Amino acid sequence: MTVLKYYIEEKFNPVPITFSNKKNIDEHYKKRINLIQNHLKIPLSLLEGKDILEFGCNGAENACVLASHGANIYLVEPNQKMHPLIRRNFKKINKLNRLKLLSKSNLEKFKIKKKFDLVIAEGFLNTLKKRNTYFKKLSKFVKKKGIIIINYDDGHGVLFEFLKSLVLLKACILTDVNFRGENSLKIAKKFFYKEFSKLNKSRTFSSWWKDQLVNPYASKIWKINDILKLSQSSNLQIYSTSPIFDNSNHFQWYKNLDLNRNIINNKIILNSWKNNFFSFLFNMPLIQKKKINNPTLLELENFINQIGDYIFYGNIKKKIIQPKKFLVYLNSNKKKKLSNEVSKLIKIINQCKSLSQLFNYYNSTSELKKTWGSVLHYVALFKS
Repeated sequence: MTVLKYYIEEKFNPVPITFSNKKNIDEHYKKRINLIQNHLKIPLSLLEGKDILEFGCNGAENACVLASHGANIYLVEPNQKMHPLIRRNFKKINKLNRLKLLSKSNLEKFKIKKKFDLVIAEGFLNTLKKRNTYFKKLSKFVKKKGIIIINYDDGHGVLFEFLKSLVLLKACILTDVNFRGENSLKIAKKFFYKEFSKLNKSRTFSSWWKDQLVNPYASKIWKINDILKLSQSSNLQIYSTSPIFDNSNHFQWYKNLDLNRNIINNKIILNSWKNNFFSFLFNMPLIQKKKINNPTLLELENFINQIGDYIFYGNIKKKIIQPKKFLVYLNSNKKKKLSNEVSKLIKIINQCKSLSQLFNYYNSTSELKKTWGSVLHYVALFKS
């Protein structure tokens, strides 16, 4: 099973972008331009005549934005049912001439001698069993001085969505309901719909439930440190990210050249990432009073990986281990209430015998139920 097969079998479009009229198209363009140009720092005006290769484009609404700025588009989409929609979308923006290739292959099998200025892989790379191998394959498609854009479910920012999945999984076990079935959706609405409805969201509750809460491949998380190590072995250097966290050049005069920056770039980036770690957890700019240390990070990662394993298999095999160092870290950063609520939630999941007990506790929380993380991250990598 792959994430693609999961989507096909579930007859589910993970990115239901509305592209039906000028207003919808304009709204999508603004969001995509904000990502590419403002967050990832790639000027769209420089794409005129550039060759762009994208894997897993779905309906190619994102590729249409790049085509509108003069790029030549090469698409690899293994779900052939999406191909008619892709052509319709390019016709809709009068850029069908910019669609140079539409392949039914996938990243694993795709071959081409041509090199590209920009290579994009969104929504699936972190779910692949041999993702390191295919990451390196991606790097071979990009020209020297070209850029690769990938996204992934962040191995730390996913914490609070994982806790919600864990709550739902326990609720399904208590009621003998299929974790990935329609009755699970009904239970999820009871627990989470009220707070979800308050979010600035771009998809429906049922889409979020299917793609995040119960999707086994949502458990296939990735960490920026692992990506940076891979990048180094493929002559790739971090260029930009979303969320933006690198502040290593803030208030630095441009003439102050750090000649060792290319060598220690990963160390600089990771230090900046640690300095902003607290903001990652909550998907908003927050002041971190106490910096997270390596033992706390390791404990948190083990905790998240344990939950991810239970989500993937749809079963809670053992009692959840309290991440005590991490709870202290939350407490030290003025999140004492949340720390206590997370601790008590773990105890209840380990011990409770009824759905009502679980629901009543979760519903009584003041911080936990309204806390959301920073799940989907982007990174742009420059090939030196």
